[in-house]
Amino acid sequence: MRSYANGEISHFLRDHGFLLKLPPSWRELHARGQKLLLHGISAHEVPARLGITTHHWEQIVQACTVRVVAFTSDDVY
Repeated sequence: MRSYANGEISHFLRDHGFLLKLPPSWRELHARGQKLLLHGISAHEVPARLGITTHHWEQIVQACTVRVVAFTSDDVY
């Protein structure tokens, strides 16, 4: 039962946890870029490694770092 609840929470956060609706490709690029940064790749090199423009990377980072989970009064127990 616990794994089912964890799965439901994960699905809710994936589907509703972002302030903006983001394409899955943006979330994937953001995750790949964050891994590159953790491995010591400089922030200036990340867009080139991902095969996108610097402007596109900046848009992805800005959109993916704004996460909001808003609960209505009906969601609170």
